[in-house]
Amino acid sequence: MFFRNRSLLTKVGLVIAAILVAVFALSAFLSYRQQRAFTLDEAVDKARIIAFEAIRAREYLSRELQAGEVELSQRRYGLIPVVASTRIGELVAEDLDYRIRQVSDRYRNPRNAPDSFELAQLEAFRADGELAESYAITRLEGQPVFRYLRPFLAEESCLQCHGEPGGAPAFLHRMFPPEQDRAYNYRLGEVIGAASVIIPMVRLEEQILG
Repeated sequence: MFFRNRSLLTKVGLVIAAILVAVFALSAFLSYRQQRAFTLDEAVDKARIIAFEAIRAREYLSRELQAGEVELSQRRYGLIPVVASTRIGELVAEDLDYRIRQVSDRYRNPRNAPDSFELAQLEAFRADGELAESYAITRLEGQPVFRYLRPFLAEESCLQCHGEPGGAPAFLHRMFPPEQDRAYNYRLGEVIGAASVIIPMVRLEEQILG
């Protein structure tokens, strides 16, 4: 009724206004989607770099300890590669306001225990040897987050602490009795865990809107 009683000029003006509003809304929506896709791509790249660094730090330290024939002890516990790289990751995470962890379902430190999402990804990595990474937007503690995982494999240098129990340092036997610990008996090349990166979506949204 409102539209029918208007003059032709008014009707034309209203139609044009409606079209312009629709065009602007569509343009804003497409721009938002494009920026969101760009930001998520950037998040994948950042998480990939962080995961690579965590894994490479562990591998480098492991090889250097082995090459230098450094004898690990309880006093040098912080030099154990997975311990050192985990602690370094925690320091970096504080600076970035991200969460960076090394998780395994065969953990020694309960802080490295995977949550349900990480456990599912570990199982996926083991089921598909070609799967090099995994990422998704999901929820954690009620908040939307971007999550990224990259598997790491058992290398020769890992077996000093995680191979046959008889070959592990005595202090590890005392700390982690073989009959109670699942982190022994690693096999070369198997998936033993993953680098896990969690970025709050609010941080990404700030980049999108900023």
